[in-house]
Amino acid sequence: MNFDIRSLLIAFHVIIWINFCVMTLAWYNAKLIRSAIGYWSFSQALFGLGTLLLVLRNFIPDFLSVIIANLCLIGALVASQEGLARYMNRVTYLRKASLGILGLHLLFIIYLTYFMPSVSFRIVMYSISTGLMAAINIKTICQKGYALDAPQKFLIITLGFEIVIVAFRMVFAIIDGHYADLMYSGFVQAVSIIGMLIVYVGFSISQLWLVVHKLGLEIQRQAMIDPLTNIGNRRALDALMESQLPIRTRNSIGIMMIDVDRFKGINDRFGHQAGDYYLIEFVKAINETEYNLFRFGGDEFVAVVYDVNSIALLQKAEYLKQKVEKLNINWLYQGQINTTVSIGIAMADNYKISWDELVKSADDALYRVKKQMHT
Repeated sequence: MNFDIRSLLIAFHVIIWINFCVMTLAWYNAKLIRSAIGYWSFSQALFGLGTLLLVLRNFIPDFLSVIIANLCLIGALVASQEGLARYMNRVTYLRKASLGILGLHLLFIIYLTYFMPSVSFRIVMYSISTGLMAAINIKTICQKGYALDAPQKFLIITLGFEIVIVAFRMVFAIIDGHYADLMYSGFVQAVSIIGMLIVYVGFSISQLWLVVHKLGLEIQRQAMIDPLTNIGNRRALDALMESQLPIRTRNSIGIMMIDVDRFKGINDRFGHQAGDYYLIEFVKAINETEYNLFRFGGDEFVAVVYDVNSIALLQKAEYLKQKVEKLNINWLYQGQINTTVSIGIAMADNYKISWDELVKSADDALYRVKKQMHT
């Protein structure tokens, strides 16, 4: 039974270029993962060129419609894998394997075009290469100790379906034997191409979903970060401690409410830029220790310390005070900025205390310290 595969490839080609336009717009707007999206856009361009050359089969030389077309199609899979590796922060992961598949595929296609012409074996070779690249994609996504998000799970399902489709196509190419022309290779091969089109659509949806998901996570992260000091803000601190208190899995939690002394004087004498710069350097100095530091607001910070008793927490607070007292910052030509901190501490060492109670206890302790300074 003959079937017009060329029409299917034309539809495939149109969908690919639509997706290329969408991915290019995503690349323009999503600076956070522009590198990954760039490879995915390039992959779409290669897919588009490859399918166009396939559509022109029998109208242009075999070198273009077979050799270059296959180079573009498998090259597109390699580019897509490179983008996925970058998205997963695994740059160059399995790159040699991908390039090896591309090289071997090209050699076999040349052999099966000029030395032992066989449409059936070219289909087999393409199916093997595509299946291997899908397996590499899955391997890239699945990292030990890494929880998969919904778009990653969807992509794995899509890739698994792709492996099934290409295996189905390969088996029937072997069973059916000789095909005189790819464009009229029969109903089964046509159905396989429809299946690959479905896979492609699913794969494209997965990529766009990954982009949207990553950008959403970045927005959430930025909402939890203080833009000046680049540490967690009060919202991040509240979220952390509400998950930790009342105590469930730790022996104790201690907090230090830290207030920069005479900070208004720094702003008045040196200017607000100097005050901001001091806070940045102040955070850098404290972050060299094991504290989990958050900006509570203005010149107030909170350091969270786990599994300590009150004596150890007091010692850590004293060490932190001494560290800040040694911090001297040269500000342009106006002089040296140096100040101290006042610290109020509080402990959560029972399962009943809440975050609000712990903050109030530390704030009261800080108030007493500040009052002693002015008496």
